[in-house]
This record gives sequence, C-alpha cells and structure tokens, in this order.
Amino acid sequence: MKYFIPILLILILLSCKNSSNKAPKIKYSGYYALAEDRRIYPMIDSVSSIQELIPKLKTNYTLYDTYKGYWIGYNDLMFSIAVHGDSAIQPLVNFIETTNSMNAKFAGLYTLHLIGIHCKEAGRDYEEFTNMNARKALLKLYRNVDLQVKIMQLLIRDPRESDIPQLFDILESSHTDCWTISSGLLRYYLPNKPFTRGIPENILHLKIHMKEYTNDYHDNKINQDILKKINRKYKKYIVVEDTLFNYQFSHRIASYDDNQIYLHELLSSCAYIDYCGEIGNNYQYYYKNNIIHFCSSATSKKLWLAWWKSQSSTYKNRLLNSDKRIKDKFIPEDL
Repeated sequence: MKYFIPILLILILLSCKNSSNKAPKIKYSGYYALAEDRRIYPMIDSVSSIQELIPKLKTNYTLYDTYKGYWIGYNDLMFSIAVHGDSAIQPLVNFIETTNSMNAKFAGLYTLHLIGIHCKEAGRDYEEFTNMNARKALLKLYRNVDLQVKIMQLLIRDPRESDIPQLFDILESSHTDCWTISSGLLRYYLPNKPFTRGIPENILHLKIHMKEYTNDYHDNKINQDILKKINRKYKKYIVVEDTLFNYQFSHRIASYDDNQIYLHELLSSCAYIDYCGEIGNNYQYYYKNNIIHFCSSATSKKLWLAWWKSQSSTYKNRLLNSDKRIKDKFIPEDL
C-alpha cells in the first residue's frame, strides 16, 4: 500500500508525457470560405494523406467565385491540405519549388496563406495571418522571381514586423531590382521612410493633355510619352529620372478621359497599395525639397537599402523577433 501513491504519480506523469507528444487532432469540419451574400462550405477530404493531396494541386487549382476582390475563394482541395496545419508547410514548399505549372505554384501559395490564417477569413479588409511558419515559408519562396507579385499580395493583407528584416535580406542579396518589395514596403509602417507623401493640393492637380493613341501603340510607349511631357511642362515641380524615358513598366501608369491626365493619377499608379493585393507599379516617386522625383525601381531599391542601413541594430532585432501588425496609416488617396 505504501508504494501505491508513488506508482500512481509515475503513471500519471507518463500519461501526461505521452499525450503531450501526440499531434493535435485534425479538425475536418466547421470551415467556410466567404463570398458575396453567402458562405461556401468546403467538402474536406479526411481520408487522403498530405502526400496524396498536394500533387492534386497540379490540376485542381481553380478558386471559388466570391465575386469580391477582398475574398480569395480557396477551394476544397486547399482546405483539405490546410487543415493539417504546420505539417503541410514543408511539403507545400517542396511542391511549389519543383512543379513546372505556374497555376499549381499559385495554388500552393494560396494554400500556405490559408494555413497562415488558420483556415479562417476574418472580414472584407482584415485578417489574422498569424502563423509565422507559413509567413516564413512564403518569404523563403520569394527568391523565385515569378512568384514575387503573388507572395507580396498575400503578405500585405496583414503586414507583420518580422517580415521587414527578411524582406531587406532578400533586397540586399538579390541581383534584380525587386520592385515588388520596394512597392510592398509602403504598406508597412516604417519611421522616416524614404518615400514621403504630403504633396500640396495645387501640385496634385497639375495636368497634361495627350493625343489620341491608335491601337498599335503599346502601353509602354504611352507611359514614356506621358512622363516626357509632364517632365517638360512642369520642370519647376517635377523631375523624372532619365531611365524612365526608355523603361519597361509593369503596366499602364494612367488612364485618361478627354485626353488629359492629372498628376495625382500618376502618383496613385505607383503608390496604391491595398488589402486586396494592389502593389502599385514598378516605378516610384518621392517628394524632396518641394519637388516630386519619379524614379526607377533600381533607384527605389538603393534608397530603401540606404534607409535600412541607417537603422539601429536594436530596432532591426526587435522587428525580427516580433509578430506584431505593422500596417501603415497611409491612405492612397492622401498622396
């Protein structure tokens, strides 16, 4: 009898140890994707293993129709993989790195993002992308140039402080201009960032008149003509970097009615960063000494790296070890 209590305590401790080593039980129900005026309840495969499910992304990559840009619409297969949580992250990374299909790669990224938000969409312009392992996986994949736009679109939906040092590591080591990082960083609240706003209202409403363009004109030619004309007309207020006059833009820098373009449209084109995945254009502007400077993504990269170099080690270390949200207060309309 005197040994009963010690033996019982040992058995309890062993039981606790065994239970703590077990993987948490996977939840296969209670999930939904948000869409306009409804919820979409996925049919989750609770039988197949991760190894069986992930390769199916090669053919099963179509998203649900949500009819709203702020909801992604993950499909049944993505949910079936994402419910496995962290155990699915590295197999997904391996799949994305090895598959030849861009559609499958993007499907893998969406699945990582779904893991990152714990299979739960929070609202129309807000989410909790708090699984740091999923964030690190996306940042690891960022070195693939073809994936950079999509990854940045997913990260800036819920920007976090720990992203910053990792993004600058990529920026420093990359041989490309990494324009998606230069643009995406505008979504993060950073002190004294090199790309300042607060341009006077009278300057924002400067405009130019453009001729009609025929269908054989490419957007790139139109973009170059716009910047050349605005540079000639408003030398007192605007400086355009020479490289932009012979530049490969990511897309049209302005739309115009009645053949006229306002300056604030050009600024919005390269500065509009939002929750739905807008990451601007591959050129940038900054306001210095009462002059707007339009610059290339290569120049943007240099300015960001100089800013990062000027930050203290204490600040950098704090960012790296933080999972706090760091969304900028900047509103695109407040140029």
